[in-house]
Parts: sequence; C-alpha cells; structure tokens
Amino acid sequence: MKKRLDSISALFLSPWWLMALLVLPAFGLAMILLKQSPPAQTLIFANNLLLLAVLILRLSAFAMRAGSGLRYSAQRGLFSRGKKLEMNMSSDDALELKEALSALGYESGNAGAYMEAREPGFWASPLVHACIILIILVGTYDNMTYISGTISNGIGHPIPLYNDSFTSGVLASKRGLPYKMKILEQYSPTGGNRGGEAFVSLQDMDGKELVRKRLAPGNRLSHDGFYIEFLDTVYDAWLVILDGRLSLVGKMARLGPDKGMESGYIFHGSLEEPKHDLKADVWLNPETRFLMVSATRDGKTILDKVVVPFGNGVNTVHHGEITTKIAGLGTWSQFRVQRERHLGLIKFLAALVVIILGFRLFIRPRRVWFTDEGGMVHVRATRPAEILSAMKRQLSSA
Repeated sequence: MKKRLDSISALFLSPWWLMALLVLPAFGLAMILLKQSPPAQTLIFANNLLLLAVLILRLSAFAMRAGSGLRYSAQRGLFSRGKKLEMNMSSDDALELKEALSALGYESGNAGAYMEAREPGFWASPLVHACIILIILVGTYDNMTYISGTISNGIGHPIPLYNDSFTSGVLASKRGLPYKMKILEQYSPTGGNRGGEAFVSLQDMDGKELVRKRLAPGNRLSHDGFYIEFLDTVYDAWLVILDGRLSLVGKMARLGPDKGMESGYIFHGSLEEPKHDLKADVWLNPETRFLMVSATRDGKTILDKVVVPFGNGVNTVHHGEITTKIAGLGTWSQFRVQRERHLGLIKFLAALVVIILGFRLFIRPRRVWFTDEGGMVHVRATRPAEILSAMKRQLSSA
C-alpha cells in the first residue's frame, strides 16, 4: 500500500505534466512581449486556474515533506538522473556502508532499501513553484483588468480615453479610464520623421490638466497605471472630381504612411466610387501640403499623378474637362491607450526561476538505493564522491 502511495505521490510531483500546463501561459507571455495578440482570454484563464490549483497542491506537498526525515520518496525523479555511481557488493559490505552513511547524516527508509540526506537543493522546487504561482496570479490579474485600444484626435476639444472599440478584461471598468486627452499642437511629418509628433495634455473628467508631454512615434505618456503611446499621424483628404458639371466623386480618403512612397509624398490613400466605376489614389507631401492624384474611370486613366495644392486659397486644378479639388484636409494623431502590465515583476520572477533551476542542477540530491540481486546488493547513488568517501572511512575503520 505504501509503495502504491509513493508511486502516486511521485507521479503527482513529476515535473513533466506540469510543464505541459505551462506551455499555454508561456506562449501567451511570449506574444505579449512581442506585442502580438495573446491567445483567447477565456482559454488562458481556464488553463491558469487549473495550473494554479495544481501548483498550490504541489507546494503543499513539498511543505509537508520539508519537515520529514525523507523528503523524497524512493522513486527516482528528474534530478536523480545524470552522473551517478553503480556497483555491486556483498550484504555485509552493504550493511557497513549503510552505517557509514548514517554517520554522514543519511536516514533510512523503504525497509533499508533506500537512504537519503538533507541538502539545500530540495528547496529549489518549492521556490520555483512559489515563483510560478506569483507569475500566474500577476498575469491573471493583468488579463482580467486589461484595457487596450486606439484613439484618433486633432487639435481642438479633449476626447475620452475610451471608446466602444476597446478590448477589456472581465474586471475592467466598463466606463474605461476616467481621463480625457487634448492635443495642444501637432508637428507635421518630415522626411526624417515620417510619423510626425503631437503635444498632448492629459486631463481629468473636469478638464483639469494632470500632465502634458510632446510625443514622437513610440513615445509614451504614463499615468496612474496606464499609458498613451503615440503611433503616427494620418490625414483625411476630401477629394472632389468633376467631369464637366458631372460629379464623379466627393469622398474622403484616409492617408496613412506609405513605405513605397513617391518622392516627398510620404502618405497615401485610395477610394472608390462604384456608381461611376471610379478608382482614385491620393498622395500627400505634408511639408509642401501638395497632393498628387491618379484616377481611372471604366478602367481608363483620367488623371495621372496630377498635383493639387492645398492652402492659401488654392485647392483646385483643371486638367482638360476634369476638375480636381481638395475640399478639405484634416490632420489626426493616432494613439494606443493601454493599461500597464506588470511585465517588470514577471520578468524578474521568470529570471529567478531560471537561476533557481540552475542552482538545482549543481546541488544534487543525496540519495542511495540498495537492491538485492541474488546474494549480492546493487548500490546506486546520486553523489559518487560522497559514497566513495564513506567506503574509504569504512575500510579505514575495519
């Protein structure tokens, strides 16, 4: 019965199936560190609850074993592998070896077929479990209070730091963040800074300014456990194209940063008007405020990179029967708003786990097995040098 209980205990404390439960949280953490979308929150939450329950039970088992003379069972575990000593000896020599090991602090179990001595490496497993429990608790809290989304704003009135497009955890406030943001100044993108900049003011819901900061792409303004990250600048161009008196299109094109840009025209957008089978591409040079328009109608080119100025009362170009007009040009700054995760604490705990496991590899368990084999005793030990020292002591006292 005891042997069966030892086998069940060894299976429960085995690291292999625990590692399987760690795969999904580790994958989710990697996705967050790489700024990618993590797996579904419900799936991670269910996995984390199961993993947390298992870890707490395993930590309790280690705690109960800590005060025992035999902290390990006679079963051979993960850290019993590797460098070892195996030899055969007579029953009398084995008995004398056991006496010598007892003098070194070894205790006997399993009817004398197994001995072990205390060593500090035992605490590696409980400490690793405690660190992983903390990582899961912190990570689960972050997922449940998570708020993330993007907002766009131009110079003018402040806007709330939350809208219906935001994603949030089950414990996050449905009212979002109790703050507003106002853009005080926008700085146009240039060849060296294609994202532009924005000077922003963070305010409470009563309009009182809390902090202000000038942001370039990738810069953050942090406050009260969340941050506002400036992403880039985009433009809305209201394009009107006339064929004589016939209006072919009057729509807005969203212009975003263009990697394959024309010279100086670093923003690009497109639009369609199915009614007249019209397709148009619009480019913008934000330094000169000139736009360039190409358009096709019924598959035939009607505009081929026609440059249209905007500003100083000039916004229209005539090209034969075709009139191209930029009726409006709006500038918008885009931001990511997100509640801060405790990534610093999680990274520290993960590093601590690696250090503890490395320590465990160097501090091996002190364990010895004795197996009767036809009149001889087969001895297997995890610390060869210690066993050889005990044998020398045994010979010297003989």
